This record gives sequence, C-alpha cells and structure tokens, in this order.
Amino acid sequence: MSNTSASKTRSLTMTLMMVLMALSPMASVEADHDENWFGDYELHVDGTLYDEVEVPWPSEVDILSCTPNSWDDRWNCEIDIDGDGSYNYPDYTEYFEYCDDSTGSWVCVVDYVDPLMEEGNYSLEYYVSGLDPNTNYTANVHVYVYDFSDPLSFYDNVNQVFESDSNGEISIELDDLYWDVSNSTCSGYSDFRLNWEDNGTEALRNDDKFIGWCDGDLYVTTELDGEEYERIPHYSADVVDCERYGGFWFCSLDEQENDGVADRFMVKFDLDRCEEDSNGQWVCIQHTQNPLIWPGDHTIEWMASGLPDSSWRMMTSVYAQDGNIYEDVYFNGTSASVDTDFTTDWFTCNLGAHYIIYEGEWVSGSWSTFGTFEANHYNWQGPCDEDESKLTLFMDNEEYMETPQYEEFDECIEDGFDHECWNDDYDYDGDGEPDWTRTHMQDCEEDNSTGTWSCIVHYERPLVWPGDHSFELLIDEIEDGEAYQISGYFDSNEQGSPYNNEQISIYFNGTSSGNHTETWDWETYESTCSISYYFHVQHGYWNSNGGFQSNGTHENEHFYYNGPCEAPDIFTLTVDGEEYEVEYNMDYFDHCEQDGFNWHCWNDDYDNDGDGEPDWTSHQNDCEEDNSTGEWYCINQWNVERPEIEEGNHTMELTIDVEENMSYGLTIGVSICQNMGGCDNENMEFEFNTTSNTETITFYVETDNYTCDVNIDVHLYEEDYYWGHSHVASDNFHFRGPCEQPPSPFNLTYDGIEYEVEYHYSTYDDCTDDGYGWECEAGHDYDNDGETDEYHYHHFPYDACEFSEDDMLWYCENMVDPQLDAGNHTMEITVEGLEPGMNYSLEINSYMWGMFSGNDDMTIEVNFTADSDVMSEEFVIEVMNSTCNVNIGVQLHQEGYYGGHSQVAYDNFNFEAPCGMETDFPVDLGLEVDDGGWTTVNPAPVDLFFSSDEDDVSDEDMLMLMLDNVGYVLEEGNWSMRWTMDGLNNGSEYMLEMEVENPMMEDSGERMFFCGDGDQIPFYWVNDGYDHCEDGADEQQYDEDGDPINWFDCMDGSEVWIYQVNDGHDDCPDGDDEYSGSSGSGEGDYHYYTATDDHGHIEWNLEVTEETCFLVLNAALSEMEEGHMVSMFLGMVMGPMAAIDDNGDEIPDCVEMMMSDGDGGDGPDWDMDDFAIGRNYEAVLEYADFNESLNESHVVLFVAQHTIMHDDLRLKIDHDFFNGDDYLNDTEAMEFEMLWQTNALTDGCDESGPNFTVNGFDVDCAEQMQMFEGLANESGEEAIVWIAGWTLHYSNVTANDNGELSVYFAGDGGSGDPEEFSGTICGSAGMFSGMVPVSWYYNGSAVESDCVDFEAGDHIESIEIVFGAIDSDGDGYNDIEDRFPNDPEEWADSDDDGYGDNHDMFPDDPTEHWDSDGDGYGDNGDEYPWDAGEWVDSDADGYGDNSDAFPTDPTEWADTDGDGTGDNADTDADGDGVSDSEEDSDGDGVNDDQDDFPFDANETTDSDGDGVGDNSDAFPDDANETTDTDNDGIGDNSDEDVDGDGVTNDLDDFPLDSGQSSDADGDGVGDSEDAFPNDPNEYADSDGDGVGDNADDDDDNDGTPDTSDAFPTNPNENTDTDGDGYGDNSDAFPNDAGEWNDYDGDGVGDNSDAFMTDPYESRDTDGDGLGDNADAFPNDPNEKVDSDGDGVGNNADAFPTDPSETTDTDGDGVGDNADDDADGDGVPDEPVDPVDDGDSGGILPGFTALTGLASVLGAAILVAGRRKD
Repeated sequence: MSNTSASKTRSLTMTLMMVLMALSPMASVEADHDENWFGDYELHVDGTLYDEVEVPWPSEVDILSCTPNSWDDRWNCEIDIDGDGSYNYPDYTEYFEYCDDSTGSWVCVVDYVDPLMEEGNYSLEYYVSGLDPNTNYTANVHVYVYDFSDPLSFYDNVNQVFESDSNGEISIELDDLYWDVSNSTCSGYSDFRLNWEDNGTEALRNDDKFIGWCDGDLYVTTELDGEEYERIPHYSADVVDCERYGGFWFCSLDEQENDGVADRFMVKFDLDRCEEDSNGQWVCIQHTQNPLIWPGDHTIEWMASGLPDSSWRMMTSVYAQDGNIYEDVYFNGTSASVDTDFTTDWFTCNLGAHYIIYEGEWVSGSWSTFGTFEANHYNWQGPCDEDESKLTLFMDNEEYMETPQYEEFDECIEDGFDHECWNDDYDYDGDGEPDWTRTHMQDCEEDNSTGTWSCIVHYERPLVWPGDHSFELLIDEIEDGEAYQISGYFDSNEQGSPYNNEQISIYFNGTSSGNHTETWDWETYESTCSISYYFHVQHGYWNSNGGFQSNGTHENEHFYYNGPCEAPDIFTLTVDGEEYEVEYNMDYFDHCEQDGFNWHCWNDDYDNDGDGEPDWTSHQNDCEEDNSTGEWYCINQWNVERPEIEEGNHTMELTIDVEENMSYGLTIGVSICQNMGGCDNENMEFEFNTTSNTETITFYVETDNYTCDVNIDVHLYEEDYYWGHSHVASDNFHFRGPCEQPPSPFNLTYDGIEYEVEYHYSTYDDCTDDGYGWECEAGHDYDNDGETDEYHYHHFPYDACEFSEDDMLWYCENMVDPQLDAGNHTMEITVEGLEPGMNYSLEINSYMWGMFSGNDDMTIEVNFTADSDVMSEEFVIEVMNSTCNVNIGVQLHQEGYYGGHSQVAYDNFNFEAPCGMETDFPVDLGLEVDDGGWTTVNPAPVDLFFSSDEDDVSDEDMLMLMLDNVGYVLEEGNWSMRWTMDGLNNGSEYMLEMEVENPMMEDSGERMFFCGDGDQIPFYWVNDGYDHCEDGADEQQYDEDGDPINWFDCMDGSEVWIYQVNDGHDDCPDGDDEYSGSSGSGEGDYHYYTATDDHGHIEWNLEVTEETCFLVLNAALSEMEEGHMVSMFLGMVMGPMAAIDDNGDEIPDCVEMMMSDGDGGDGPDWDMDDFAIGRNYEAVLEYADFNESLNESHVVLFVAQHTIMHDDLRLKIDHDFFNGDDYLNDTEAMEFEMLWQTNALTDGCDESGPNFTVNGFDVDCAEQMQMFEGLANESGEEAIVWIAGWTLHYSNVTANDNGELSVYFAGDGGSGDPEEFSGTICGSAGMFSGMVPVSWYYNGSAVESDCVDFEAGDHIESIEIVFGAIDSDGDGYNDIEDRFPNDPEEWADSDDDGYGDNHDMFPDDPTEHWDSDGDGYGDNGDEYPWDAGEWVDSDADGYGDNSDAFPTDPTEWADTDGDGTGDNADTDADGDGVSDSEEDSDGDGVNDDQDDFPFDANETTDSDGDGVGDNSDAFPDDANETTDTDNDGIGDNSDEDVDGDGVTNDLDDFPLDSGQSSDADGDGVGDSEDAFPNDPNEYADSDGDGVGDNADDDDDNDGTPDTSDAFPTNPNENTDTDGDGYGDNSDAFPNDAGEWNDYDGDGVGDNSDAFMTDPYESRDTDGDGLGDNADAFPNDPNEKVDSDGDGVGNNADAFPTDPSETTDTDGDGVGDNADDDADGDGVPDEPVDPVDDGDSGGILPGFTALTGLASVLGAAILVAGRRKD
C-alpha cells in the first residue's frame, strides 16, 4: 500500500477532505502554492490499484488491551500468550500499525509490507485528484528495477508538464514508465513527485516499492586464502511456523519453554531468510555477520567464469590498513582471475574488497565499455585490538588505568576472536546443553588444574575522590616542525547540579623532544558522579592566513572517572518543632573489603563449598570495623526505625540550603495512608527567589489514629527549568502512625446468624520480637524419643501473646472461624456509615477451596448512590461436602475510582467447611482390561476407605476390606488397560492423575539415610546444611586441602559426593540421590485429555510379574479450567502370587506376609537349597611360594560354589528372623550373615575339607568360608549369591621338572547325585601366585578356555588344572624363581635388601646398595655420601674427620697457626702476634682504619685512588688505568690494540676479542666463526649441507622441516608431543608433560613414582613407607600386614594368625566368635539353638557324604526357622 493510503484512517481522512473541498469550491482556487498540499494519489499496476500488503495479527492469539502511542502513529498492545486473561509471564507487549476494538475484541494490523512481484512486464499508470483545476504541474517520475544481474537492472526518469482537468485531476500513462520483472529481480520502486509549474513548489510526493525473488548466481567467485566468501549466519530460536505476506515471512517462534509451542508471534524475516525442509521444519536466519580475518599475510582472488564470450574489464579494490590496493585487468573470453596480496594484524578492524566487471570492446586499440555487467562488495571483520595509545593521562601523578573485571565459567568455546561461555547451571531443562550463553567474552583463559575458565566481562573505571586534583596529558610521537591541535571537552556530572560541559581547543608546535604535555587542575566533590575527558589530537600545518590546517588525526581518546555521587543533604524537616531523625539498624559481618566507594561484606558461613572463599558477598555502603572484636558493622539503609507521628494537626517546616539571589521551584508531595482506607495524596508547588543561603517553607499535615504511614517527598529545581531540566536535589521523609484498626462498616449474616469468631489459646516454647509482631516456635517429637525433631513457627500481633511465669510458656490467642455445613447459604452484607448522595462501588469476592473440588471463585460488583447511611446486599453461596474453607472479601470504593485510588474500607469473613470426601461426582470414571475383549475392573466403594474412623482401622482390617472388594485377577504379562469417562463436557480439558501401588514392594515408612555409625535419619535431611548424624555423614566433609571425602552410594554401585544429594539434579543414574517422598514402589502418571464428546477413554499398559501379589489402582480426574476433581477411582487387582495359599485359610500367603502375625502358621521346614536357582564353581590358585634353600613351600588353593538364590530368600529371612516388613535392610542382612557364619563355620582347620590334591599332595589345612552377595534389598546387586568355599593350604609341595603344579579333584565317578542346575566351572590363578593355568581337563577331556560349562543332570567325575610359572619380564627366570619378576635386569637379591644384585654395589651387605661418591663407603653409612674425601664425622661437629684438625673435639676443627690450639680457643689464631680482639671487619688482617676496603677481605689498599684495589688493579700506581687485556704492559685506555691481535681498535670489529677482528657481512658473527662470512643472513650450517640454517628448512638434516621440528638442530629428535623439552625419542612418556624418565621401568614416571628405583612399587597412598602393592591396607597408615587374611590388620587384630577371630572383648584369650560369653559378664550370649530337631527351627551346620562337588563345597543347611515361636 502507498504511503498516502496506508490505513483506513488515512482513506477516511482523504474522503473527508474531498467532501470539504466539494462544500468549499473556493479552497482550490485560493490555494497557497507556497505550501505543500497533499492531493489524492493512486498508482495502477497493469490496471490494478497498487497497495501495500496488510499483515494481520493472528486471531487465535488474544490481545488484552491496546493504547495509541503519543510519539508516533502506532499502537502498544498487551499480548495474552498463555490465554489466562491477564497480563503476566510469558505475556509480552507488541507494537502495531493500526488497532480497532469496535467489535468488542481487539483486531490489529502488524505491518504494511511491500508486495512480491512475479516475473512479467508491468505498466504503470498514475492518477492524482484534488488538484487545482486546469493548472499546469510538473511530474517528475523515477522508475527503478534492481536485478541480481546488473545488465537486467532498469532505470528511467520522466520529467514532463501535465495540465489538470476541470475536476482537478491528472492521469499519466507513458510507455517509458513500467516495471520489467524477472525471477532475478530483487526490488524496485516508483518515485512520483508533482510540483506546481509556476513556482516549483512541491504539491505531492509518493514512492511505491515491491520485492522480487532475487534468484541468481554471480559470475565472480571471491576467495580469501582459498576459502570462498560467505557471511556467517545466526539462526533464530525454534521456528514453529511461517506464513508469507508480500515479500516477507512472518513466523511464530518457541523462545521460552522449548516445548514446540509458539510463544512469540509474527516475527518478520526477509524473503531469503526462511526455508521449510521436507519434514515441515522451518529454519530462519535472524542475521548474518561478516566472516573473520585473522592477522597475517593474505590473498584475495577474484575468479570470473561462465561469462558470455566477449571483451571484459575487471577492476578490483582491497581497502587494507596500509592503503588501498587496486588492480585493473582486461581480458577476452569467458573467464579470468585477479589476485591481490596484503597483510593484516591484530589491530585490523575491518577489511573491504570490491570488484566491478565491465563488458565492452576494443576499438582502434582502445577499449570502449558497454556498461557495468556485475559488481559486488565484501567485508571481513578483524580482531580490532586497541593499539597502544599516544595519549597518556595522569591524575595526581597516577596513570589512568581501567581495571579488568573477571568472571568464571565452567565452559568456554572460541567464538571468532572472542569466546562464548556458560556455567553448568545455565542448563535449565536438563538436556545437557546450556539454555543461554554469554557471548563476546574477551581474554578468556582456562585453568588446567580445575578446568574452569576466566574471562574479562567489563572494565571498571578509576575512581576520583573528593578534593583538588592535578591532571597531566602526555602526547607521544610528536614530530618536530608539525603543528598540532587538541580539541575535545571536559565533562563533569554532579548529583543535584546541571550537567557541566567545557569545550577545549589548544594549539602547539612539535619539538624535537618527541612529546608534549598539557596540565590543568580540577576540583571534585562528594556529589561528583563522574568526570570525563575527550581529546582529539590532529596534526597539520599553519596556512598562509595563520590558521591551523589539519592533515590527519594523530590520536583520539576518552578518559572516564567515577565519583561518590552522593546526594547533597540540603533539606531539614521539623515536625511540631522537633527535627526529623531516623535510627538505622546495623548489619554485622565477620569480614568486609572496600570496593571503591562501597564495601563487600560476608560472614564465615557464606563459604558453602569449604574452599576458604565466600560463595557470595553483601553489598554495603557505610561500614566500620570494631577493632576490639574484629567484627564489622554496616548501616542497613533499608531497615530503619522511622519516627512516629501521633494523631493531630502537625506543623511542618522544611528548611533548604540554597544559593543567594537565585530562583527556585519546589514540589512537596504528601501521601497519608489509612488502615483499611487506602492513601490520600496531595501535591504542593512553591516558587521563590532567595535572598540568603537558606529558605524555609511551612505546610501542615493532619493525621488520626487510623493513619499508618505518612510520606513526604520533596524536589528542588533551579532557575526556570522547573520540570526537571535542572533538578537540584530531592529527599523523602517517612513517619509511622498509630495505625489502629477502624471499626468495620460491614456486618455479615449467614442464614440469619450474625457472623462472629471465637478465640482460644495455644502454647509455645518461645516467642521473639521480629519487628512486626511475635514469632513463636513449637517443637515436635515425631518419633517419641524425647528429643525435638523439628520446630514450627507461627506469627502473631503484639497484643495476641503473653508469657506465663508459672509454667514458663507463651500463650497466644487464635481465632476460630465459624463452621458452614454442605448446602446453600444465604449471605447478607450490610454497609453502615455511608454519606447520602455519594457514589459508591461495593465489591464482594467469594473464594472457596476444597480438597477434591479445587477452587471456586465468585465476584459481585454493585455500583450505587447512597440514599441513606446504610445499604445491604444479599447473595447465595453453595458449599460442597468437599469444601474446606470459605472466604468472603468485601471492598468499598468511593466516587467510582474503582481501581483503588479512593478505597473507603475492606474486610474479610472466613468460614470452616466440611472438607470431606465427595462420592457423587459428575463424571463416571471406570477401568477396563483387554482380557479377550474390554472387560470391566470392578471398583472398590470409595466411601469404605474414607470413613471418619479410618484411623482406628488396622492394616490387617484394611487388607481384609480390600480382599472383599477385589476388582479383577490378572496373570503374569503386560496388560492393555483403559480408563473410561462418561459425563464429560464437550470441549473441556481434563487431567487424569493415576497411581499403581504394589504394597509388597513398599517401604515401611519414610525413606531413611544410614549414618556412618548405623543411626538412621530421614533422607530429606541429607545435605540440608545441618549435621543430623553424630558423625556428620549427612553433610559434605572436606580434607585439609578442601577436597570432599565422604560420598553417597547409588543403587547401581556408582558413587556421588554428599553435596550432590538433594541438590535438585539426578546425579545417580537412577536418580536415587534425590528425595522424592516415601520410597514405596508406587508409580504415578499424568494424562491430559480434551473432550470431543460426553465420553472418552485413555489407554495405558500394566505389567504384572510372577511375584505380583496384588496391585492397588487409583485415579483422580480433574477439570482443568475450574481446577475441580470431577471423579475418582479406587480398585484392587490380584496377581499370580495371590493364588498361593499353603495353609488353606483362603487368605493368600502373600497377603498374610504383610500382616503383623507373619504368614499365619508355622510353615514347613526349609534349607538354603530350597531357594537355589543356579550354581557355579571355581578353583583359584591364590598363592605359591617355593623356598628350596629352606626346604619350605606354601601353596594356597581356594575352591567354592556360587549358588544363585531366589529373591524370596530375603522375605523368608526377614519374616523368620526380623521384623517381617518385607524389606531386608543392610543391618538385618549383616546380622543374619554373622549369625549364619557363627553356626555354620568350624574354627581352624577342618578335616572334612574337599579332597583336592596339588602335585599329589593332600591338603594340610582346610578352612571354611561362607558369605552372601546382594543379600540386602538395598545392596544394588541384581541377584543374591551364596558363596560357600574352602581355603586349602599345602606345605612341602614342590613344582615338577617343568615348574608346574597340578591341581586335581576326584569327583563322584558318576555314582553321586547329578548336578541340579546348568552352570560353569572356572579355574584361575591369583595375582600373588605367580602362575597361570596352562592346561585344563574336565571329566578327562581337555578344555581350551579357563571355564567349562556343564548341564543339569551331568556328573562331575574329575577336574585337573595345571598351573605353570610365568616369566613376566622375559629375563629367562620364571616369576617363582625370579626375585624381581617385573624387572628384566634383575632376578637375584643375595643380601635380601630389596635391591637386585646386578645394580647393588654391595650385593652381600643388606645394609648398603649404593655409593654415590665412589669412596667405597655405602651411602646409608656414609655421613658425606657426595664427598669422596669424607665419610665419617666422629665428633659430629659438621667437619669430616679427614679435614678436622681435632676429629674427636666437637668444639674445634681448625688450627690455622699449627700451634695445637684450635682457632676457636686461640686468642691469636693466625699466630701473627696481633690479638684477634682488635677490630678487623673483613678479617683480612688489616684494621679498619688502615684498610681502604674494610669490608673486602681481598683488598686493603688503593695506591692510585682510582677505586680499584691494588690486588685487582693491573696498574696500582696509575689512576688512569686498571686493566690490560692483552697483557702487553699498556693499559687498555691507552692501548691502540687492546686485544693484541695486530688490528687497531678503530679497524677491529671485535676490539676485546683477540680471536676475531673482522665481520665482513656485519651480522655480528666474526668471519672465522661465520660459516657464511659474506652473507649477512647466514652464519651457521648445522648439517653441513652448504645451505645456511636460516634458509635451510631442515637444519639438522633429519628429514623433518624446521617449521615442524621441535629440535631443529638435533638430528636425533624432531617431536616433543607433550612440550616438556624432551624429545619423543628419548622421552619415556612422550604424551605426559610432567614425566620423561622411568628409572625402574615400571611404567610410572620418576616424578610421580614414590619408589623410583623399585619396579614393583610406585604409590604409597597412606604414607606409611610401604608401597601399595605390598601393603595389605594401602589406605590405612596404621596397618600393613594381614597374616590370616581376615580383612583386619595385624596391629588391630587380637588374633593375627587366626582368620576366624579378630577381637577378644573380655581379654580371656578366646576370640569373640568362639566365646559364648564374649563380654565376660557371666551371662551366655544365647546364640540361636544349633540343634535341629526338625521342629524348633534354627541353623544346623553339617555335611553330607563327599560325593558331589556341591555337597563338598556346601558349608551349612538352613532348616525351617521362625524367629517367633
């Protein structure tokens, strides 16, 4: 649409104007041609009226309200994105071109855009009306079509005179006026101007535009360094949908929730910026940016191809920093290319490049152009770093410097020249990607130790404190003879003063000094907010007129300082003669640091992560330190005690500090707020001229007992700029009034009963004054252990609580609201105290809340004119049985200012309601199962489970009640289910919340956390900032380095730190580190449904397992808009386990197991095998040690069966031995396992062990072991495994001739019981055996692998495993014989000192192994291991005996004069006859008064006084000479040939080097040392190939170019992968910058190896001096050895050689496990009866005949047992 007909309003305006013209014909005749008058204009394109395309706002997105802008013709509207009818998040405002609400809802136009023109030739006809009749006008018409291909672009211009007809109309249609549009056309326009011919005044002007498809390809490809130019696209947020209007796309976006639902609408994109893919997904480019160009040498290449065969001229330009580079190339044909080389650096901001191709022909040797064929311009973006400025500013001799401010980030990635950064918590939706990032971060660096990044986020300006300051501007690089000008300004911004700007212009001439300085003074104040200076320095010359002529910019720079910016305190207010004053409360802190003019403060407990630094600080303005306590206190400007103002009429006097003889304006705003009465506002204005430096204004304020707050706001203005142009200062004064509650004008009756509340008292342990009333606490002991578990806090008014000295309790008064029953209730509100004739508005809000009915709101508004002082309004409310609370709110407003501006009164009336269970729902909710067709699942009667006495119903009764109402029986499988809903409202939205509960899997109560000492606490207490466990295990603990040390075990076996528990993120794979309420197995789900009929259904799946006893299914259906529950369902479904009823009492055993009496009967006897479901076997050679010299050996073999048990074992153990809650926790599992081991295991060696032989030798000692894996429910293991095995010891076993051991087991020979299950038998060797399986035989057949499978029903007849010794280091000695099995250079250790003989310098001395100084004395005994001349110091005086003149006297070691008396005792140590007591500071034997160098022991005399001592002076008597380099007797100062090489100093290139005198090529290297004496670019040839190193790309001739060679002059190295300075060829750790050598060859670098000479050890975790590999307890510095292998170190083990015992509580020599009275108190410990009589239950240890492997390895049998008899 054209600019003159852009909207309905414009068309209407023109119509009205035409009507007016018709009514006033003289208007056109008398038109003033000097004024621009706008006629009515139309453009017809191919006969159709041109119009812009109107873009409407989508009707499905509601507009709440619109207001027209005051500054333009657009409208500002509030958009209701979420459709809730109110303006809140995520709603937003939008600007529109035009809006209208005449239909009752807002309809708006988003935009008017140019139309899109398809390919074609369009005629243009112009029609203008409303002109002067029969008048000549000049029409100037420009028509332009821009095409992607320049030759197709079109431009024409018509300038012609036209005469209007008698109606004042002109029609123009010329052949030259048209739009020729192709698919490559990008845009076009028509610019129409109409002027009166007589004077040229413009009468009308209009332009009309269109958009084209702009399809096409350039003939020229532009590349930078081989990469084609392409702008970098930046894409919009998720685009949901797009629609084209004219030549633009308008799209809806999902910017907020990332849920695929649009929340931003009608976002405009250019035609080529949006595209829809084949999947219907839209992608839009929001904007593009120039590609980057990095510092360096570059080449731009323009390549033309595919041109028509013709003659061409291509002109190119590169706008580089060192000047523009132009190329001009002519060529014939279809292609050509142009290259341009240039350089950029870090200061390059932009680089531009341009090309133009002209088509033409050669005529008589000259080239003639036809015109431009193609042209384009490109830009690149450079780093644009700031070069060092030539301007330096000093304030008070301190250089101007802005301080960089850093911020830390978890991650950063390069983003062009900058970085894009984010923190982990920027990921709000938990998808692993940040939801927003910080872009354009500068100077980012990564901390390799922590992985975090640090970036500069901004620079802080320097501060200027109040006072007088001197400034100095230093300008560098000034040229002598140049003229200069400094222009710019000084700015000062003062709080309460006008902005001060002072322009400057200074001239000076350059001098030879190379710089120039300007100085000035400046005063700043407390009110100074900022000062800034801008300097623009230009260089130039003085012209002939004496004026300055600039020829360029020398430098320009801004400088900014920040001041205190404190508001001037110029107001003093007195009230009734008393000065206004407030009392500030203080905030106290442990630490404060000054931050500019303010403070950052914190307390020690602000350090949550324990790193010693506060995690946050508090910004404070005014702080001081208490030197006596070290505590800081700061004024809290927001927590002040305002003065009180009583009831009455108060005289206010405001005194103002002003300047004399000035004009001022003052505004005083008084706001008085009443209790239940709103606020009254009054504004007063004053103007005055001052005659002194103070002015006093008097005004009055009236308050009453209902006044709560009085606020007085004052503003002072200067001069005539009254409304803020020169605002001087402002202040406000607050008062607290009595704020008594006025009597309510409202009375409420319900059903004829007057509303009245009752009061009762509640008691509290303590109440404290919180500044607003009483905060009272009451403790709650939930577990009845006598200790308070939690405190609850309640608030009361001051007059509601009293403290009783009698019982030391607080008594607080509570209101008890009246009760409403279910049904309809008539309410009547009576309003008293009205003013007859006054207009009022009464609003009544009824709000009801129900447990199952949601919220129900009702609003009644009554506008009335009072005809008396009383009125009443009656209404009815309906209370449901499920309604819990009813609130009636009443508001009265006066004079129709309904928005609250004149509220008269308000009140609230509260009621309690039944809050019961609704059973009569409007929707019938049912459940069906697809059991060969949809079959109904019968519901249980809901009211049976919500009876009033349900608390008195036991769990057993509730179970029986549910058994009587079973809805269906399901077998194992995955069942299709569906909820059915009847009675729905068509179009309404519903939410179905459902839960499937499996009571068999539920925990007995709240999820608990186990402390380190075994105590339990609620799981939600973990990581709450308080230590609830005595050992602090529930809170993160840290070591001395600040590293966390305690963790939480996830259910899958992984670990997370305690600080990650309950942090709102699932850190464990199963999310079990987060509290989610009760830990039962109920599974909840939500389904949303929109009704399309009065009935519907929701399908879902239910999995029923073999172990399912019964499931409780419950659901609640709610109507979304009202929030009411409209139906519910409760049902019970039985599963496969419910079919088992062993005792025949018609109650499923699985149900009885949940009752308090267990399963209802004694039950059958049972043993472990009753629960076995699988079995495997293993044989492990754990240890083999052969000491032939001592004729000793020790071989240890471990054999075991691994029986996989059914999960029901947990239930059986829990019911028979513990509390029967169907959950075997860690403590119970541990107790059972200990009980089991106590009764099942035999102490010491057992003769009945299995008959495994080793090389024909029988076992010497067989020790039993029993253990369980995964026994507890919370173990996290997938299966329960019962491990029963033997540790078999053999002595005197020798390896055969091949060094092998043969382990053999003779099975049952096929005569015993076959194997019950299929499984595996595995044979292996432990890490300490030094052997590996060599061959395997099972039942006589060879086995290829380490394991063999057997099937159920097989017999294990025989097993033979042959183990052979290994030679790990390949030195020819097997590991059994090799003392150093992992060191190929060592195998023997004769003196058994841990050092191999080959490297032991003392192989027969166990106390020595190395002699560092080679003096024949080992380092361990050598007191001077690095001094070959010393090895002992007998008197320990620090001097070795060989040099000690007194080797047995620790007080003497020297005798300088050889007189037999040590120097320490000798009064004349040097025997020179002079007492040592005389002063000789430097000990050179010359007293200080005779010593020219009293503190230099090497010098005493300076004969010639030249400052050089005679001992060092080559010419001690010549003050002009001190040195003689060539020793020719002539001092260097006088010697013409100082170095004596025969070349005089003036001809000697090296006058002090007798070996060099000439440097022919002047490269600083003498000719005799220069491999290329005549080449200044070369002097060395490392590889001797005749090519100098500088030119040689491979100096060391190792085949690796120098540019890639980390060691360019070392032929043995070329790479240093880890950058540690050691080449990869010699670096033992080429990828580790911290390591390069491995002395002991153990794979651990020497720098990290705690035992760098021991190949078997590298770490000593606990620092006890014993390597981790040899240390049985590598993490315990108090333990090293566990001789009996029972897991308890020898130091703590009371029986270090007995694996079955560790403690002896009563110290009687009998271990606690074997002691029937472990504590020695004379009372037996009463273990479970070990006798099995078949009836009483218990544990019976024993073995069956040694026939099968299972019976051999089985340690015990559990026979039927119940803990309760």
